[in-house]
Parts: sequence; structure tokens; C-alpha cells
Amino acid sequence: MKSIVIDIGASSYRVMLVCYQNHRFFYEELMREKTEAFYDGMYLRWNLTSLKDKVIDCIQKTLKTSQDVQSIGVCSFGVDYIYLDKEGKLIDEPISYRDKHNEDYAASALKVFSQEDIYEETGIQFLPFNTVFQLYRDQKIGRKGESLLMISDYLSYCLSGEKTNEITGLSTGALIAAKTGTLSSFICQKFSISPSLFQKVMKPGEQIGYLKEEYLPKKGLKIPVIAVNTHDTSSAVTSLPLAKEREEAFLSCGSWALLGKKKTAFTLSSLAREKNFTNEWMDDGICFLKNVNGLYLINELYRAMKKEDPSLLFPSSMKAFTKEDETNLFINVNDPLLSSPENLLSHWQEYLSQTKQNSSYSFSQIVTSFYKCLAFALKEEVTHLETLEGEKIKKLYLVGGAADIPAFVQQFATLLGVPICCGFKEATALGNAMIQISSLEKIPMEKLREELYRQEELSVYYPREEDKEKVFQEFRKYQEFQKENL
Repeated sequence: MKSIVIDIGASSYRVMLVCYQNHRFFYEELMREKTEAFYDGMYLRWNLTSLKDKVIDCIQKTLKTSQDVQSIGVCSFGVDYIYLDKEGKLIDEPISYRDKHNEDYAASALKVFSQEDIYEETGIQFLPFNTVFQLYRDQKIGRKGESLLMISDYLSYCLSGEKTNEITGLSTGALIAAKTGTLSSFICQKFSISPSLFQKVMKPGEQIGYLKEEYLPKKGLKIPVIAVNTHDTSSAVTSLPLAKEREEAFLSCGSWALLGKKKTAFTLSSLAREKNFTNEWMDDGICFLKNVNGLYLINELYRAMKKEDPSLLFPSSMKAFTKEDETNLFINVNDPLLSSPENLLSHWQEYLSQTKQNSSYSFSQIVTSFYKCLAFALKEEVTHLETLEGEKIKKLYLVGGAADIPAFVQQFATLLGVPICCGFKEATALGNAMIQISSLEKIPMEKLREELYRQEELSVYYPREEDKEKVFQEFRKYQEFQKENL
């Protein structure tokens, strides 16, 4: 079986062709582009129209040479959305969750409805760009439409002509009730959101429709567009051989670092809310996780610095932390100052000034410090997760771009004291395809996961006892730095 996977990340988007044959998976990257954002004079927006056109062009070219494609599925980052008018046309480009205004609108929205009530109703953590807060913003600025589609829903609509809302995407922004798995009438009422904005809520594995005839190389073809786990994190997690309620955790680390466990039920305790863990729907369970700013920060710093120094090179794969790049620099990857790409270099200098740190570090030293501090931040969240779950994590599966950074993975394994298994780099695309295969071929997901992880031996990083003292000494200094700069 051949499936086309459309995977829209916040840093880049790609179209993949995944083939499942003789119980093995093969994949080919058909295109990959940077996910472009632009300022319209007021807001940071995604260039979704250009993205959509390039994706459709790629699909059409692929179908001319691969007419045995049997299905298509779309996943993307969460939270952000578009409006359609009465004729079903895009009203404007979506405002990005990275827009600098989100903090202020979230603060105003919480005067209307408390985070405690939002968490009790939906199980979703506080992030200033949650969909409910963005919808509150839209009311204030007069932005509206007849229909609301998440980014992935919109791509599926463009391909099939069918307007739907898939549950995992819709749940990311605090719109799905934890108790019912349906659109929360409570949230809609409290935030004066019209339920008529939303479409039929689909679940992973359900068929949205068929690819429009205008995109087919010849008449008579029927290519289903399948609802997958449209939130890219859920797609990555569903590809992993995780056992629910076991002492295993996952880390999906790309633009964001999402750390958590796969569970059968929501965790809605006050401690979970205080630690800002979230409960997101997926095809066969709940992703109970914490969002930490991931590789976005170092990638954006590099882009900004390279504009000033075109000769700057990014040390993309660090096999080890080198002595010449050792620093006393500490980076709080979640600092609000560093959350937006707008004026990032000036914000970086302001961050260093506020935290009383030297501003003369080389980029290589900044990269070394970033990966170490990301590991430290994630170590703290693992401790919180273990407290919330009442049990120690004994194994962690890692997918995403960070799996290609040996120095980071090794340090993290030593900090945790458990083995880290690096899963497939394209875990999101594979998880997307697996739902399509399971839906059409009626193969249980458990079997597909077993087959995937049987076909290739994983890279496993074990804690290094000889590094433990040094690593934990640096970790304690990081914790002291965090306390001093609260």
C-alpha cells in the first residue's frame, strides 16, 4: 500500500510517500520547504496559501508517476486555524501562535474565565497562544468567518472539498471536553464562541472524503483523504511501541520538545495543572505531556545571527561537548523574551543583560549551552512527570530532530539514569501513514508498530557513570541560576 503523507511543521513542511509492503515500511521524501511566516504590519501570519499551492502541485506530480497511491493524510502543528467565508473561501492567512500579541490577549481572556476552569473542562495546559485565547483576540479585533478549520483541516478541505474538524487538532487549543470527547459547549459559552463555526468532529482513521477530480491524473481514480492524528505530536507518538500506563515516556523534540506518557485516561489534578501538563487526544489513548521550547530557539538565533554574519556555520550534529566550547552561559529555553522571532537578537541581548551574563560568547558556545540547558529543563519535567504519576520512568523513546544530536541525547540519558531509545527520524510521517494503512487495510495499530520497530535496530544511549558527577554539578548550577532569575 502506498500513502501520501503531508506533514506541516512550524519550522518546515514536507510531503512523503510511504510504502507498506511485505510487513515493512519504506518512505521517500517528495518535497521539503521552510514554513514561511510574514508580518502584515500588525500580526505575524503563516503563508498558508503558498504552502497549500506547493503541496497540491507536489501531489499532482506524484500521482502522474505513482498511480497506485491509495490514500492521503494531513497532520500539522496545533492551535492555529483559519476562517472560511460563506462560499468556502479563505478569508485571511492564519495568525501565528508565535505572534507577540498573544500574551496580552491571553491575560485579558483569563479575566473572563480562569485557567482552573479551562483545565477542569478540557485538561489542556496554559499556553498564551491556545486557540481559545486566539478566538478571544479575534473578537476584540473583529476577525471572524463562517467556518473554522485547523491548519491540517484546511489542507484536507482543499484536497477533498469536505469541511471537518479532527479531534486531536481541535483538542490542542482547549476546545474539546475531557469527559465527552466532543466540542465543549461550556468553553463556547464562556468565551462567546459560536458552535456553528465548527464542523463535524472526526476521529483518526475515519474517511473525510476523496481527492478532488481536478487533482487526479485521470478520471475514475478514487483516492480517500483519511483523518489521521492531525496534531503532529500525536502522529509521532502513535508510531512508537509505547505501552499505556507503563513506566515508559516519550520525547518528541523538534521546534517544540514534548515530553510525556501515553495514557488511557485524563489527569486533571491540581498538581498537574500547576505543573502545566496537558492532556491531548490521540487515536488510541491520551498524550499526557509537557511543552518545552525545543530547537526553535537555537534555529531562530542562528538565522538572525547569520544575517549579520553570512559566514556563520551551524554545528548541526554534535557528537560530544568539546572543552573549547565550555561556558558558564545558562539559557532558560522557556523565557518569554525568547519566544518570538521578531527582534530576536535584541531580545537575546536583553535576556543576557537581565540575567547578568556575558554577551561575548561565540555561536558554538551558545549552541553547546543551549543543548545542555534543554536537557536540564527536560530533566526537571521528567521529575515532575514522575511525581504526578507516582512511579519512576525506566525507559524513554526519543523522536525528532534532537535524536540526531548525540551530545544532547547522551547528556540527557546520564541525567535521567535510564536508557534513551532513538526512534525513527520521520516518526510523525510514519505515524500518519500507519493510521491510513490501519484504516484501509484493517490492520491493528499494535501490529503495525511491532512491524515498524522490528525492521530496524534502534540506537540506544545508556547513562555514563563516568560523566555523572560533572553533569549533575552543572545541573545544580543551572537550578541555582533558575532560582536567582525567577
